[in-house]
Formats: sequence, C-alpha cells, structure tokens
Amino acid sequence: MRDSQFYEWGDPFDQRELKIPAAQTLAKAITTFQFTSLLETRCKDQREGLIVEFQVELPQSPPVPILPRERIAIVIDPNNNLAPQVYALRKDFPETPHRNLTPPNQPKALCLFEEYYQDIRPTLTPQRFLQRIGDWLSRAAIEELHLSDQPLEPLLLTPYRIIFDPNVFTEQEQRQTIVGYTLADNPLLLRTITLSDKIDVRKIRSPHLLLSIEAPPYHSRLISSLPLNLQLLRELFKQIGITLEDVIRSFITDMRVQKEYQQLKSARLVIILHLPKTRTEGGPVETLEWWAFLLDTTIEDLAVKIGVMGREGGMVGVLIGPMECKELDQVSIIPLKPIFALSKPLAQVLSGISEHNLNIAVIGAGALGSQAILNLARQGFGTWKIIDHDYLLPHNLARHALVGYHEGMNKAEAIAGEIRALLNDEAVATAFAADFVENGDSEELSNVVEKSDVVLDFSTSHAVSRALALKNSDANRISAFISPGGRYLVILAEGHERSVRLDDLEMQLAAAIAENQNLHDIYTINGKPVVYAGSCRDVSVQLAQDSVALHAAIASQFIKTNASSVEAKISLWERSETDFSVTHHCIPIYKVEVINRNAWTIRMSTYASDLMQSYRREHLPNETGGVLLGNVDNEHRIVYVATILPSPSDSEEWPTSYIRGIRGLRKNVEKFREVTHNDLVYVGEWHSHPVGYSNLPSADDYKAHQWLVEEMCVEGLPGVMAIQGDAVLPYFLIAP
Repeated sequence: MRDSQFYEWGDPFDQRELKIPAAQTLAKAITTFQFTSLLETRCKDQREGLIVEFQVELPQSPPVPILPRERIAIVIDPNNNLAPQVYALRKDFPETPHRNLTPPNQPKALCLFEEYYQDIRPTLTPQRFLQRIGDWLSRAAIEELHLSDQPLEPLLLTPYRIIFDPNVFTEQEQRQTIVGYTLADNPLLLRTITLSDKIDVRKIRSPHLLLSIEAPPYHSRLISSLPLNLQLLRELFKQIGITLEDVIRSFITDMRVQKEYQQLKSARLVIILHLPKTRTEGGPVETLEWWAFLLDTTIEDLAVKIGVMGREGGMVGVLIGPMECKELDQVSIIPLKPIFALSKPLAQVLSGISEHNLNIAVIGAGALGSQAILNLARQGFGTWKIIDHDYLLPHNLARHALVGYHEGMNKAEAIAGEIRALLNDEAVATAFAADFVENGDSEELSNVVEKSDVVLDFSTSHAVSRALALKNSDANRISAFISPGGRYLVILAEGHERSVRLDDLEMQLAAAIAENQNLHDIYTINGKPVVYAGSCRDVSVQLAQDSVALHAAIASQFIKTNASSVEAKISLWERSETDFSVTHHCIPIYKVEVINRNAWTIRMSTYASDLMQSYRREHLPNETGGVLLGNVDNEHRIVYVATILPSPSDSEEWPTSYIRGIRGLRKNVEKFREVTHNDLVYVGEWHSHPVGYSNLPSADDYKAHQWLVEEMCVEGLPGVMAIQGDAVLPYFLIAP
C-alpha cells in the first residue's frame, strides 16, 4: 500500500493480530462507522496503528484544502492512560491551527482534546472518538477550528520550562547578567536569577546564560515545526524578522568583557524570545508570548560556530575579519516554555482582586498571624512590615505556616523571607526582630506604624493592643486572635475614623461576652496544657492546625474586605464542634465617652452609661446604684468602664439616700471576671440621684468616696465613683 503522496507509519501486520484491547475495539467501530474505512493495521515500538480513510463533510469550495477523503493514522499505546495519537498522513496536508508539535518532514498531528484525556476517557466511546476526528477535519476545512474569541495559537509546544521574571528585559537593558539554574531534569525545569555580588556562580547547579530578544509584531495562527538545531532556529527567527546570528554575536562580544565570562564560558545559552502577536496581518498586538530555546553547547563553542572566535590547536581566540557561521546544524536545540515567576501583580490577577498598594504593619507572626499573612501575600495584597521577637520552635510547627527548614529562625525574618521569595520582590516584605511592647516607642517602630495604612495585631497581648491604641496615626488597627479552645475567631477593627479605639473595643467585647450566655465558653481551654520543654512555663494549648487554617482564612478575607473601612467592628466566628460549620456573631459598637479627672482618663462606653440611666429610671423616685466593671491601666492612668451591675437585692434605697447591699454581688463579679478571662473586674461604685438633682457629689458622696479610696489603695488602685443624675453622663470622682 506504499504511496509517495502519503507518509508511512510503522510496519504492516494482519488485523487479526491486534493485541491492544483499545485497538481491537476501535477497529471494530471503524468497520461499522458511517464515514470511515479501515485500510490496514500497522505496528511500531509496541504501539498499534489503524490506517483509516475518512469521508469528510465539506462545502463546495472550502477555503482550506481538506480533501473529501483523508488518510489518517490512529496510533494506540499499550498504556491506556495515554490518548491515541492521530496523524494526517497526506504529505501536503495544509497548515492548520490546533495541531500538536511534530518534527519537520513528519506527519502532522491533530489536536483533538482541549480536556485532559484522563478526564474524558470514561465517556469517550470509539464512535465518539471517530466523530471527533471527522468534526476536526470538517471544521479545519472552513477555518472554524480556532474561533475569534479563542486565544491565539502558541508559537511552539514543549514539555520543558523555564521560570523567569518578565522584567528580565528591563534588567538586561541595565546590563545585568541573568543566569538560569536547573530545578529538575526530567522534564527539564530551569529557574532564572540576576547575578549579584552575593551569588557565587561556581555554586550554581548547571548554570545557563540568558539572552533576551524582543521581536517585532508577528502575525501567525499556526504552530511551527519543532526546531531541532540552531540552523532551524535561525530560520524560524528569520521568519519573525530577527537575524539570530547577529544578536548572538553582539551578546557574546559584550559578555566577553564582563567579569563573569570566565566562569560562564562553559555554560549553555538560553535565548528568551519576547513575541508580540497579531491576529491579522498589520493588525494591533493582541497577545505577548515568551518562548525560550536552550542551545546544547557551551558559550565558548557557540562563539566559534557563529564566527566571533576561532579555535586553533586547542586555543580559542578572537577572529579578525568577516564572521561566518558554521556547523549550526550540529547545535541541538531544546525549546523551553517560559513560565512567569509569581509577582505581586500576577498574584492579584490569579486571586481575582484589584491592586492594593497598602502598607501593612504586622505585630505577631505566630500560628494565626503567619497563616493569615501568607494567605494575603499569596494574593499580592499589601507591602509588609513584620514585627516579632520570637523564634520558631519545634512545637510551633504543629500549627505554623513555616516549616521545619525555618526551625530556630526569627519568625518575622522567616515569614518576610518567604514573602520576598514567593513574590520575587525584595521590597515587598521587611522584618523587625523586636518586642513591640518594649521597643514600640523606638523611632524605627514608631515610623513603621505611622507610615502604615493598616496595622494588624496577631500578638494576643493586651499590652500590644493597648500600645497600638495609644499611638497617633491614621492607620486602621485590626486585632485578631483565636480563643484558647480553638472554637472562636475574634477580630476587632478600629476603622480609619478611629472613633472607637482598640482598647475600647476590647472592653466592649468583654461586656458582650459577659452579657451573652452563649459566649461564656469563649475562653475555655480544651484539655490539659501541653508541656513542650523542661520549664514549668514551657506550656502550650491543644489547638489543631485545621482550626487555625479555617480561622486564618476568615481573618485574611476580613482584612481584605475591611482594610480601608472607616467604621469600627467587633466580629466573632464560632466553629461547630460537629460539622466544622461557622456561625458569625456581630457585636454592636457603642460610642465611647472620655472624661478627664485628676490626671486620670475615664473611658466609658455609652452601653454602660445607658444601663446606668435605665436602672436609675426603673428605681425612681428612690436612689439606686451598683458597681462598675471594666479594667484599670495604671501605667497610662486609664480607667475603662465597660458595663455595670445593678443594685443587689439586699440594698437599701430611699428617695434621698442609698446603701448598696452585697447579696450575690461577689459571685456575679467573679463570674464576669472568669468568663472574660480577667478583662472585666471591679473598678468602682455608682449610684443615682433623684429627679431634679444634678450629678454633682454631695457631702455624703465625698465621704463615701474617701472610704472607697482608702479601700482601693490597699490594691494600689484608684477609687472610682460615678454619680448619675438628670444629666446624660454621670459625674466621676476619682483619686488618688
């Protein structure tokens, strides 16, 4: 059946000797399919081929010369995981899109599957497979294989890759030397870096020297044949308007005067082609492609072959005279597909977010912080300043974003290094190995906070959040932590207005926990403390990585959504113990009244003052009272009043006087302290005045306050008394 107008595949054999089950089934289908005839069966390298004649459905004058009858080879591999290969055997078969790459002077391979073969194999019957081939031929004839809304065909197809930064062209213009090193051998995978004084070329595995070339706009919808050697590559570049030998000569001539040349003359050259492509001749540039070609010879040998240098008696020197190319067909070519290194803009596109140039400061790179930070960094979100004095220890690895390689490293430095490597950007993350509580007032860390758009607090430290609240800047502060038992994620966000500070939000959260019975378990610890070292202080909690990962995802999403928000928020997410579902609790925010008295600052939420007024109205015409719950910051002389307790049942109330009782009071105060993890404690007393009286203290009030001062001084705390009258806000007595 030899015919000079067709390529031959394999050696003929009897159809009855087919051994591959898929080939047997397909042969049977061909004989019954309406538009196919089985001409012969062939074999090659354990593969079996079916030579089939297809009757092609065509219009009267197809624009592409597909014939009414086309001879096709269907090659079946013994490995059922590999898709059958389909070849057009006619030697003058036209150039079409949607073909797989084959060497020159070989049958053209039809590309039938956009999907992975493993995905469609279960539903792909022999009849459907034959129908695909027939449809491909019919659509190729009328130029409908590649629709107008599909991307343009790539110049080349190859399994080998090189990871590079698209900015390499700018870097080359700056005369920087770009080299590649081998990440994997099979399939070949290279990675590019820019040489610097910190990099020793001698320590680079299999160095490759990089040459970038930018082509003029090129119109092609076809896949070129595979360039097997430098001569074929030269011809390919000529088609797109580039004289390759001249570019290589100029590159090597310039490279020879660089200090790295002696170390790189035994390296191989990788050419990266930047190819702007148009859909129509002379049309606008629609896509930008990058392709790479590895020349399988040394730089020095390449210099000889393109006529820059000559070799005589084992010596290599510069040639004087005209430059001539020789033996280019002996230089093998390995096409590489360039893969963009991850960058901040690319990460944003991949994540579907708009560009964010937010300056973000982070305090605390522990379990939650490290994972939330890397969640956001992987999306190209923000430029990072990471502050943490702690080091990664073995027990941290159970729920930290870092891995064993980083053990013993400072957490901030390790996370910042990961972000820089991830996004290939030295400026995207900076580390500060410092304790923010001790060094937050330093010029360096103060500048970090002041110049940030957002400050994230993952420290789980009241001291840190208090220090942040007291710093003056417009940055939005967001504090997040996971409850000890792992069930709750808590996020407090000031918003850019900063009308309610972070320390106030902590107090309002505590009040909400105290008032809501369903939140009383928020600070409950699961199991016993875990000892991870020899000291009694070397203990940690039981907290699974999957819980941390879940909460970190919520935290990073919240930060993305609320980084530029102006409003304050308190949010809790509660994880179900049974099905891992999450319930969102949104805590209302109350205005904070600030009262300065006797060198102290009282910060009282309107929630507490509203309660005080409500209890007063309920007990009129009698006076009433109770106790103030909140916290005291002696260092900064701040008293926080978050909520109040009403008058105990054994109190004595009259229209002009009040004596607070004690029944159940200690128990209630202790309960609130326990469920809020010491955030709400007794801070003072309050009582009301009858209608028609001001908030100002009476003589008896001064006497009672003096007694309170003496009692509180025993613990080194101020005596605080609030008096609620007709005015909206109570009057405060505080001393010393």
